[in-house]
Amino acid sequence: MKQHETSTDLKREQNVIEQVCKWSNSEYVKLPKQYRADYALHRMNEVVSLVEVKGRSAEFGKFQNVFIAAHKRAEVLMLADAMNVKAFVVFAHPNGLYLLDLDVEPDGCRLIQDSRNRDDRDFEPCVYWHSGFVRKIADGDFFNVNKSC
Repeated sequence: MKQHETSTDLKREQNVIEQVCKWSNSEYVKLPKQYRADYALHRMNEVVSLVEVKGRSAEFGKFQNVFIAAHKRAEVLMLADAMNVKAFVVFAHPNGLYLLDLDVEPDGCRLIQDSRNRDDRDFEPCVYWHSGFVRKIADGDFFNVNKSC
């Protein structure tokens, strides 16, 4: 059975979320798996937003669009709505961290095959936005645990 996240995954995410907290003047709590979002950001224990972290191997700008699984957007937005807070995804690219407000309507939905999968039939509906909807919040490769930024 596959673990939810490896220790390397957790270290990568921690590097990213620490930068997000510096940028947003907040603190973070790693959420349990059933919450579907990676982190809750808070100020003095008052939750202000939910954050999902996504690592990307390509430099930001190589492609016109950013994407996430449709079910991930739906689940994180549903939880944020129940908590009356904002929901964001942070894309960690080798050339920086990029923030997207999940309330922004996607430009569309495509079936995308994860290149890591070996099953040619394994396609997933993913929503996408033009990269112009994304805001750069930090320079550096925070997702690479072997590099210092």
